[in-house]
Amino acid sequence: MSELMLTCENVVKNFGGVRALNGISTKVSRGEILGLVGPNGSGKSTLINIISGQHPVSGGQLLFKGRNITKDEPHLITRLGIARTYQIPRPFQTMTVLRNVMVSSTFGHANRGLEQAERAAYETLEFTGLAAYAGMPVSKLNLHQRKFLELARALSTKPELLLLDEVMAGLNPTEIDESVEMIRKIHESGVTLIIVEHLMRVVTSLSTRMLVLNYGEVIAEGGPEQVMRDPEVVTAYLGKEYAQ
Repeated sequence: MSELMLTCENVVKNFGGVRALNGISTKVSRGEILGLVGPNGSGKSTLINIISGQHPVSGGQLLFKGRNITKDEPHLITRLGIARTYQIPRPFQTMTVLRNVMVSSTFGHANRGLEQAERAAYETLEFTGLAAYAGMPVSKLNLHQRKFLELARALSTKPELLLLDEVMAGLNPTEIDESVEMIRKIHESGVTLIIVEHLMRVVTSLSTRMLVLNYGEVIAEGGPEQVMRDPEVVTAYLGKEYAQ
């Protein structure tokens, strides 16, 4: 039986009078690729922000490998083994590619010195195909390369669970295919993944299981084929007239 990595128990998030998440409960086992999907505004990114500690929860709790992380700060969650990417990469523009990854590598490890951080950062750049750009200013990178830099920064913390928030937004078809292969490579290296993605052909091909949100609630959960045939999912995406 696979090790239980993440447990969300009745997670609630309010922003003022708006309830963005309304009692989300799910579990993620080691080795899974969980596709987190739903229409715009359904709460996908909010859930990623909650898991990574970016937003405090309004109710419920989160467990990572049995440890309660509900009130932990982001840097503590990272050091426990959870990393995340952002929809819009925001690297340090005045730093080189290598230095950007070194910052994340140091942030993710309390006792990692600069030499260790540099070595680990370069290894991550080699893994993601960016080693040739190590000494280059970030401003010289195109969007696709910045997306891979975002992956490298997250991977440099040596995560066991990686949260990917729309890493393929704005990419062309060739770049999307390359990103899919990189995600498979990351998964094959032993990292468990939660993927937020609007490109359904991508998320259904990558996911071992899918969780569908709508208006901050879970409306379906299961294998990709099963979920995408669910009438409630079809209604949420296409409207009632398409549901059987």
